[in-house]
Amino acid sequence: MINIFLQVVKLRDFSSAGAYSFLKALIEQNAPKPGKSITVKYINPKIGNLVDVHVERVTAGKRFEHVDLAYVLTKLGSKLLVEIFINLLVERKLLFVAESLSDLTTIIHSIMQLLYPLEWQGIYIPVLPKEILDATSSPVPFVIGILKGHAKTLDEEALDDECNLVYIADKRIVKRPNFTDIPFNKKFRKKFLQDLKLYKAKLVKSESTAEHTVQIGDMFYQFMRTIIGHYSDHVTFDEAGESDIDLTSFSDAAGDHSEFVWQISKTQMFSSFIQGLTPDSKNFFNQKAEEG
Repeated sequence: MINIFLQVVKLRDFSSAGAYSFLKALIEQNAPKPGKSITVKYINPKIGNLVDVHVERVTAGKRFEHVDLAYVLTKLGSKLLVEIFINLLVERKLLFVAESLSDLTTIIHSIMQLLYPLEWQGIYIPVLPKEILDATSSPVPFVIGILKGHAKTLDEEALDDECNLVYIADKRIVKRPNFTDIPFNKKFRKKFLQDLKLYKAKLVKSESTAEHTVQIGDMFYQFMRTIIGHYSDHVTFDEAGESDIDLTSFSDAAGDHSEFVWQISKTQMFSSFIQGLTPDSKNFFNQKAEEG
């Protein structure tokens, strides 16, 4: 929904109250299905008129539109990018802090595409106006971005133990005091980090292109395939065609990744993905491989 970012940036330059009104109206609506759109109606306090904004949710084929993963990898570094990705996969709350709106919108929007074929189901506000910083105390999973200047007024003590702060400019993530580590295979992490670092080194010698974004996206796609690509072996359907999955056998079959996969399997993202399957559905990862 890239036009959300553009609308917030435009409104904030004109009126922070307008940006607040738009986001408040947006949050109160149900998100559209992929490829579908909704119309958000809000009152712009600056001019006093009711405004309509057309918001479209991108389909899988459009997921790399307005995405610059080369910039994200260079800006964050391999280690932080992987740390953020792993936290997203288990639906940890993430609060991004950046010095500019462009960094918040580009980086957050780009990172969310790496979850494919899963889709984030929690609160998603790439640019949160300072007037509603209390949204960071939400009990449900969220991905929220705030400007560094607004972070000074943030009560970090009010954040729960599942919320991590990501400081983009400093390339660091601050974990809460009682943070529980995510069980992730160290050997696999090391190899994946090495591959990303090698790719990042190549970027220094060239300008960022759409091809770079696709290649980096494919690295994370292969990551997902390794971790959850066997899901179809554990899915069953009842007479009505409703899908179900044996989470225990699914996670056990992941071998060295079983604890990590178990946590992923308990998320709303994964549950939504499984519920969307039909008896005619092919294994998503096998299908993509056949398509090349």
